Amino acid sequence: PKGDDVDADLSQPPKSLKEALRRIELDNERQYFLSGEVDVLAYDEDCVFADPFVSFSGRKRFVDNLANLGSFITKYDARMLGYDVSDDGTTVTTKVMVKLELNLPWKP
Repeated sequence: PKGDDVDADLSQPPKSLKEALRRIELDNERQYFLSGEVDVLAYDEDCVFADPFVSFSGRKRFVDNLANLGSFITKYDARMLGYDVSDDGTTVTTKVMVKLELNLPWKP
């Protein structure tokens, strides 16, 4: 992240759990799931991404899905409603309200 308070080489995986959690938090603040600007190395290769509609494993699949989704979104707004880290620091759970305008011939 540019100008953020993380002193990290983003071309390298995080060096500590604390750094990993902060980099994931910054991704959420950047609305990575809509902007496509994701700190890829902050996530384990076998991590699980889930929301109420879909769940899948693997960082590569996640990044590919973000790239595909980006071509359908013309406008978006998101508001963080919750950000929780498990006691052992291995799970981050977020709750986000998202409003999208999709590049479709109709406006659902």
